[in-house]
Amino acid sequence: MSRRNIPRVGFVSHSPGIGGAERALLNFLQYLPPGIIRPLVIFPKTDRIVRSAIREIPGLPVFEIPYGCSIPIHGQHRQIESEHEQITAFLTLFKELELDCVVVNTTVIYPASAAAALSDIPLVIHSHGILNEVILPTLDPDLWDKIETIQLQLADRLLVPSDWIAHHYRTFVPLTRERLSVVPNGTSLPSLNGTHRSCVPGEIPEFSMLCTLEPNKGVAMVIEAARIVLSQRPRCASFVVYGDGSPTYRAELERMIRCDGLEGSFRLCPKQLEVSSIYEFARAVIVASYIESFSFVAIEAMSYCKPVIATRCGGPEEIVEDGKTGFLVDIGDSAELAQRILRLIDEPELCDKMGRAARMTVEARFDIHSIADDYLSIILSAIGEARSKEWGHRRRLLTSFLMSRDNGPGGKGPSAQTGVPMAITSLNTSLFLHDFRAKLELVRSRLHEVNSDLN
Repeated sequence: MSRRNIPRVGFVSHSPGIGGAERALLNFLQYLPPGIIRPLVIFPKTDRIVRSAIREIPGLPVFEIPYGCSIPIHGQHRQIESEHEQITAFLTLFKELELDCVVVNTTVIYPASAAAALSDIPLVIHSHGILNEVILPTLDPDLWDKIETIQLQLADRLLVPSDWIAHHYRTFVPLTRERLSVVPNGTSLPSLNGTHRSCVPGEIPEFSMLCTLEPNKGVAMVIEAARIVLSQRPRCASFVVYGDGSPTYRAELERMIRCDGLEGSFRLCPKQLEVSSIYEFARAVIVASYIESFSFVAIEAMSYCKPVIATRCGGPEEIVEDGKTGFLVDIGDSAELAQRILRLIDEPELCDKMGRAARMTVEARFDIHSIADDYLSIILSAIGEARSKEWGHRRRLLTSFLMSRDNGPGGKGPSAQTGVPMAITSLNTSLFLHDFRAKLELVRSRLHEVNSDLN
């Protein structure tokens, strides 16, 4: 650590946008216990909503350098020169800021992780989710597996928001409990004065989604569920999806809404930064993803006393208690989702009861004040940990792989470049990964069916 009494910690955001990872970072920085660390935030050069919000936090310096997400695309060669330029930019900035720790918010900006390792600065990686071919169909999975695994081994501490992700990582990388910690994302607790609207008799209930418009989020599944509900009970409910995405995919969803005759009952609206009114007027909130590593929307909705209907897609299974704070349904099962929606329409007392239980769950497990304390303690443990010369040597070897030209299509791979055993650096040796890929194929086939229906 430097000679200062208060350590300087640089938080590197992969995006200045408004996704779940950025909102989690924003929440932590807003509720960080004062006077313990000196936080500094690093953004890519662009002007977006979250960056503007962070600038409004008093006394929080914000820095910008040119970088972006470094994700290998299938069939494309890595942009080595660009990656090296980004690493150099991070190295220079880290040195100028005299950082005592670097927190990298997601694994898709591995030049920042490499720069921290090369600078011998304690590194905390906050991984918010698993990146795979379902979420990004153009991903080069073999190369990404290697890159992500190297980063997990470079980190002094690894933070993940759910046991689902922790189990995935621990299966293929030897991470101790000291190095890998589960710290769920947290949210502030809105005042219930005027916020908790009980179900109003005679009012048409609204079911809301807040998500990116992409196949993985399961909007098509909800459209089909809405068709089932409204075919049985015309005009008994309305459905609203708040989110942005590909114009082409949005047009496909709109076409599906028209074909099902849902124009007056199912709306696609732009993403909103101010979400309190959305939750206030919703009967319930739906999370219909095929894969979801956590679900910021779920805990946010529950903090407003709203039940959540979620698919069994990973993280939401650790948040929603089936039958108590909402419902869990199988992935892609529109009929089951329709049944749960109808039950919340028919039983407003149950809806209110679930909403109150949901709020209590957030108060006990996801309050940002306690989450920020846990997050901070892990950062401090990384700063204060003694590190051996062997650890530093190993980090440099691993980092050389991230920077290698041969690490790409047709490359030699990590064994030839770093001396690190292939069994450690390649996820393909994991039996768990084999099972996971089988599940990916199942999910991919379901998504293909959805896309076929859209076309």
